[in-house]
Amino acid sequence: MKNDPVFRFVEQIKRITDGQEKMNLNQLVSVINAANYHADSGCSVNHKTLQHLKNNKWVSIRKSTLIALLNYFTELKHLPMIVVPGIFEALDRAKKVVFMLGAKPRPEERRKDVSHWDAQALAVLLPHCSVLDTKHVFDIRDVVWFSPAATGSISDTEWYADLERDESAIVSIGSPLASLSSEVMLARMFGVPEFQTPSTISSDKRLPFFFRLATAGYVRISKCVWPFRLSVAFLRS
Repeated sequence: MKNDPVFRFVEQIKRITDGQEKMNLNQLVSVINAANYHADSGCSVNHKTLQHLKNNKWVSIRKSTLIALLNYFTELKHLPMIVVPGIFEALDRAKKVVFMLGAKPRPEERRKDVSHWDAQALAVLLPHCSVLDTKHVFDIRDVVWFSPAATGSISDTEWYADLERDESAIVSIGSPLASLSSEVMLARMFGVPEFQTPSTISSDKRLPFFFRLATAGYVRISKCVWPFRLSVAFLRS
């Protein structure tokens, strides 16, 4: 998987000049250079460089220009402006993020319970979705646990429809033993049917290991974190 560094100041340039701030490139050049003048950095930027960066064109950047950009944008957001892509960058770029949490039904009380640890994991992930002030739509799906599970019994649920539409970044919080959505996502990542026993999966499909669930007739696939995409969270961007 290609893992080139992400230059966050490029997205900041686009946000400032195309967003609600309505600042044109000449104005942004003046603001950046003024900030570097007051910081006594001796560095500056020019209009042509910012134009190329905004348009994603190849451009040679002098060390002094890079320092000027880092001085201004790092001070502005208190964040590193050059990062190696990881799980959080996938969340930050998504227009819509759907969090899926395993839930246990309590029909007699007309409620569904979710894990305290899953809720804490959600609280950790949320701030990383808005690092660059990207406008997001957030949604939460409670993935009700039942056993035995089968694709036909979940196909009419909201969370399964989100997976089928493939229009959002999906974060399934909880291992496959706790959340049906994690089971489905991992099965698709490895190219095998969900809710299957090892004996029913084709021998040419190699899986890292299984979780055996004694109360159900099938074996869950894996609890490892899929590197692309925290309890454990599985992300599809």
